[in-house]
Amino acid sequence: MRTIVDLYPQYKDQSYGDRILVSIYYLRVMIERHLETRLAPFGITATQFRTLYVIREAKEEGIAVYNLRQFVSEPSSSDVSRLVARMEKAGWVKRGKNKIDKRQVLIFATKSGEELIAQLTSDRKTLELDMPELNEEVGEELYQHLQILVDSFTKAPK
Repeated sequence: MRTIVDLYPQYKDQSYGDRILVSIYYLRVMIERHLETRLAPFGITATQFRTLYVIREAKEEGIAVYNLRQFVSEPSSSDVSRLVARMEKAGWVKRGKNKIDKRQVLIFATKSGEELIAQLTSDRKTLELDMPELNEEVGEELYQHLQILVDSFTKAPK
């Protein structure tokens, strides 16, 4: 098994925290490439998939563009707005007004968007990573350790 130090020897003398962060970043890039390859035949990018998934989960309440930023890797609201505009053009999402605050625009999944997400998530083979090295016990342990990282970042001061 290759480690991040095998790929990038300059990290050999770095702290375990730095090596973990670099490993996570590297893993994110590899997962992104995997998803892009698997999603390409469906005409949707990995970022669009993640965004549409979050929008669909918001159901009839919808989600504000600003709130989408925390779920996708787009750095600004204007970037997310452009992403949503492309998805709207594809027919996967639509915009609507917040019933309480009419100034706020909410994003909703269309029937077409819901059907696409259902199709992509119903057949796990479409998106699944092939990880024969991970049995259920090791996978569960890894998940628990990742949750520790997630928790530490969500509790960290901003």
